[in-house]
Amino acid sequence: MGVVEVRAKDTDDKCEYFIYWYTDRIEKGKKQIKRIQVWSAKETTYYVQEGDGKIELDTEAEINPRPHVVFKDKKGEKKGYSFGFIPFWRLDNNRKRISGLKPIKPLIDDYDLMQCGLTNNLVDFDTPLYMVKGFDGDNLDELQQNLKVKKVVGVETDGGVEIKTIDIPYQARQAKASEDEKNIYRFGMGLNMTGLKDTAATTNIAIKAAYSLLDMKANKLEKRLKRLLKELLRVVIDEINETNKTGYKASDVNMVFKRSVMTNETENTQNEKVKAETQQVQINTILALTATLDDATIVKAICDVMDIDYEEIKERLPKDESKQVEQAQEELNNVITDEGGGTDESKAEGSAAGSS
Repeated sequence: MGVVEVRAKDTDDKCEYFIYWYTDRIEKGKKQIKRIQVWSAKETTYYVQEGDGKIELDTEAEINPRPHVVFKDKKGEKKGYSFGFIPFWRLDNNRKRISGLKPIKPLIDDYDLMQCGLTNNLVDFDTPLYMVKGFDGDNLDELQQNLKVKKVVGVETDGGVEIKTIDIPYQARQAKASEDEKNIYRFGMGLNMTGLKDTAATTNIAIKAAYSLLDMKANKLEKRLKRLLKELLRVVIDEINETNKTGYKASDVNMVFKRSVMTNETENTQNEKVKAETQQVQINTILALTATLDDATIVKAICDVMDIDYEEIKERLPKDESKQVEQAQEELNNVITDEGGGTDESKAEGSAAGSS
């Protein structure tokens, strides 16, 4: 699978054509069938190539060339239209548009060489050497066979057998391979899990430090993704505005990227417990001031501690009972005054009765 950008000039930013090709299947005799699509701002043309043969128009394509969008109208007739642009967008891995493997490929080869060299040494020198003294025979194969099968070898009176082994200098290779592994993750900006051997005992600070390089790499990728999504967003918004007669803009849309990083759940639980205990102490301190401060101030302070919007809940708060009694007494006095009956003493009695 591949894409080729075709420009009128090498210095042009706009592409005239996009050639998109892929291997469809492999026929008998290992003949490769390649499908080729040539995209322009108006239409798409389909080609096919068998093996290394000639590139020809694809006769299996129903409409060739065809518009970007084909649909059926109410009468069942096929119609189509073009976007007016080539619907391909490129997401660059970096400024130089090279693979992330390139800067660490030599390190990986060196690491592989160290490990393979150590393996070859172990294979070559895993068999001990037998030094036979006073061997007077002519057939070494017979001697070797006796050592393998019978585990016994006969020698002369003054002879003997010594077993010689070779110490493989693996420490240097192991140290070099370990250094290469660190550099691969360092320059590849990846996550090295060897530094997080015991996750249960690893703090969240250590985990964030291990993710730091990968997080930097994600920051760069996020910027490039936003540029790509903005290009796609313009196309979508233009279609929405044309269909619904609206005036939306690309700036009306917010792009939110959420990343998930593993954490130490035990430490998180302990931190939440400490926060809850601290919050409880603050609330108890505020409630201890009820005899000094008014109810509104107390409720506002508690809302600040619990992160609650006081303006949203103040209408639903229960009113002070003393204020309710005063309000009821005032309403009763207003009723008696409006009726205009009774003396001042009866009004007073009625007022006292209302208060009681």
